[in-house]
Amino acid sequence: SISPGVVQTQFFDTCYMDNASFKPEDLFKSQALQLKDIPNAVLYILSTPQYVEVHDIAMCPHEVIQNKTM
Repeated sequence: SISPGVVQTQFFDTCYMDNASFKPEDLFKSQALQLKDIPNAVLYILSTPQYVEVHDIAMCPHEVIQNKTM
């Protein structure tokens, strides 16, 4: 399975469309994942040799991982 973290989509624009001062980047400490990152993960899985079994891919922005380890 592929478990992406926060992905830059129109979701937040739709949820907060009544709030003119809302900026999606205010929710994140770092850049959100881009839509292209998800299909790139799928391509990675598909490109592995037959003897490789990928169970999970957890994706999140780099800064999120840094903050969890500190």
